[in-house]
Amino acid sequence: MKILLSAGHGGTDGGSTGADNEKEKDRTINLANKVASYLRNVGHTVTVNTEKTSNGSWRFKNRSGYDFALSIHFNAFNGTATGTECLYKGTKKKANELASAVANVLGIKNRGAKSRPNLYMMNIGFDNLIEVCFHDNSSDLNKYNAVVDKVAKAIADVVNGVKINTSDTQPTSSDVTGKITYQSYDNKKGYWLPEVNSHNPNDYAGNLGNNMGGLRAKPTYGEIQIQAHVIGKGWLGWISSKDYSKNNKTNGNSYAGLYGQKVDMVRIKSTKGYVDYRAYDNVKNKWLPWVRSTNTSEYAGNEGNPISGIQMK
Repeated sequence: MKILLSAGHGGTDGGSTGADNEKEKDRTINLANKVASYLRNVGHTVTVNTEKTSNGSWRFKNRSGYDFALSIHFNAFNGTATGTECLYKGTKKKANELASAVANVLGIKNRGAKSRPNLYMMNIGFDNLIEVCFHDNSSDLNKYNAVVDKVAKAIADVVNGVKINTSDTQPTSSDVTGKITYQSYDNKKGYWLPEVNSHNPNDYAGNLGNNMGGLRAKPTYGEIQIQAHVIGKGWLGWISSKDYSKNNKTNGNSYAGLYGQKVDMVRIKSTKGYVDYRAYDNVKNKWLPWVRSTNTSEYAGNEGNPISGIQMK
């Protein structure tokens, strides 16, 4: 199937705020990416995107071309309301299945399927909108944080139609690009840091705490392309691993980014297999969720928050 996962809110629209002060837009993109990984690993084509652009306008005008479209949200009310619910216009059966599956994993109240025919997302053809839990309720949030991956799989199972066997999601040797060599430019130090490689699970490019100004990578097989988003500049052009070199600072074609400028988001795509990658958010001081290069609408990073580390596998 071709599936659209809409991560609620985005850009300057943060949505509601959880009991841990995390914005809904950050929580929804995290979960959407995890759901997408499960679905892609069993052969579905999945697009993940945020619902609103940086100026607050709706990104989606319609969802035509997709077999199933799901919008992911987190509820908030008074700090004590609890439960999972799923909104629908014409697909009540799937809404009931989603609400039940998520509520069961979390061990919270199943508020069930609720008809919302006048909701914008329903009127542009979305099948369902899942409100995972009330993240302003500390109890709901703690339960969610303890089983995030299980929630993602529960949603993916319902969308898939049957439970996903995780033994079927392991990549074979033909899926991979081989070893990826990569390195980053440290803005504070003013030079390229040592190369690292994806075969060492503890390696990452960057100095945590020092803003990243550039990134480049090369695989053993095929080609990797990297696109960097620079604060105040937007998305720059795609840079190919074929140009990987240790050229001087005036050669802007050999890396993604801009020396001295703050990179806050990175996208990667590959011609052979895929690359899993994640970014270290220098404002939140934590590693963000893994994303996969098979979907270039996804990215590692949070808009406006400088990156200080990148890890690939």
